[in-house]
Amino acid sequence: MNTTLVSTDRCDGCAAQAYVAITKDDKELKFCGHHFNKHGEALDKAGWNIIIDDRELLTRRAVGVEVS
Repeated sequence: MNTTLVSTDRCDGCAAQAYVAITKDDKELKFCGHHFNKHGEALDKAGWNIIIDDRELLTRRAVGVEVS
């Protein structure tokens, strides 16, 4: 499993850039910020675990902070 997401990682819901990766058993899903914000609580209740959460990059980009 990766420890970071890159620009080619895509949301399993809409194909936008993924910023969150979650896992349960041997399965992994990736989500854009929008879809994780929408479904994250239900996924948590269903036993999925966040392994990568890079949503802060969205905020940093929105306010003009360079992200490498």
